[in-house]
Amino acid sequence: MHLAIKVMPIFSSIFPAKCIRCSRLGNGLCEMCRANLLITRGADLYGVDQCWSAGAYSGWLRDAVLSYKSGRIEFRDGLVEVLYQILQTADCPAQCIVNIPSTIDKVRSRGFDTVGELSVALAKRTKLQVRPVLKFARKIQDQVGLNRTDRGENLDRAFTASHVVPSRIVLIDDVLTTGATVVAAARTLRLCGAKKIYVISVCRT
Repeated sequence: MHLAIKVMPIFSSIFPAKCIRCSRLGNGLCEMCRANLLITRGADLYGVDQCWSAGAYSGWLRDAVLSYKSGRIEFRDGLVEVLYQILQTADCPAQCIVNIPSTIDKVRSRGFDTVGELSVALAKRTKLQVRPVLKFARKIQDQVGLNRTDRGENLDRAFTASHVVPSRIVLIDDVLTTGATVVAAARTLRLCGAKKIYVISVCRT
């Protein structure tokens, strides 16, 4: 069982849920803040049919993602609600959810698989099945600080998949930067049966 799953019920019993944007008590993202999301479709990427996000990597979205990735698991539900709202707006006819995996080093340092946790929670919210099929085929360099070219080279043939996938999938990531990660993942997923790939991320740079 993931550390995050163990901690969450204990944390929730001590600290009530509050909106990750305005801190209003009640749930992870309040009704007013849901209504103010600026969900847009981004530029197309090679091998990807559509890319959607809730805004730029700045302000409260950036703060929420960084807090969550630093171990603040209580930000999970709000980020899942953001992803759910994106999925509703995009209206993608997906059959399952696939997440960008975290490296072993990242999971060890954070205590949980950040995007994996978001995907499992989103699957429960949508009733879609989550398929954690993507794995790293080799050790990669941390993407932080790399330019577009270096990111592409770092992720070239970096992914493998454990089994075939349905023809229409939603690929989940937290932040879409140059797009190198999802392009590399999409290349592998298409070899495993994906025909339509819709990417949704909390935010983009």
